[in-house]
Formats: sequence, C-alpha cells, structure tokens
Amino acid sequence: MLELQTPGAAPDDRSLLLVPQTAHDTHPPAIVVVDDEPDVLTILHRLLRDLAHDHALVAVSTGQAALELLAFCPVSLLITDYNMLGMDGLQLITAAKKTSP
Repeated sequence: MLELQTPGAAPDDRSLLLVPQTAHDTHPPAIVVVDDEPDVLTILHRLLRDLAHDHALVAVSTGQAALELLAFCPVSLLITDYNMLGMDGLQLITAAKKTSP
C-alpha cells in the first residue's frame, strides 16, 4: 500500500490515506486539497479534517500529485488553489474531469 501524508501532520493524524494496490481493497473516497503554499495547505487541512468524517483527507502541493491520486482512488471533492506553478487550478480541474468525471 502507498501512504500519503500531508506536510506538517502528526503520524496519528487522520491525514493518512491508504491507497489500494488491488481492486479488492476498499477505502473511503477522498477529499483532496491542492495548494503550493505549505502554510495555506496546513491551515486548510486542519480546518477540514474534523468535517471529513466519512472521507480520507489528503493535502498535496502540486496539480500533478492530485492527478496521480485520482488514478488510485475515488475523489469526492477537489479543492484547489488557482495560482500555482506548473499547472494552475483551472488546468487541474480540466485534467481531473477527463480522468474522473
């Protein structure tokens, strides 16, 4: 299994997402937060973690990392920054809709 953890999160935090390696593994759908500023990402994660009871909460710093996550598990909600280096928020949303409408 692949483990992803948000920056600055404690090991016992609910921010860990276990991504299945086989089709037989099941995990809750994810809420993904994308922002290239670590402080903003940490704040958003802390605000949302208590609200995401039936979802895994994952924070990533690039659009590419978010797209890679979409390939491994279902994502119910994608929250993204608009201004990011490499891939902006609109490009990320467009790419995400192609792979996970």
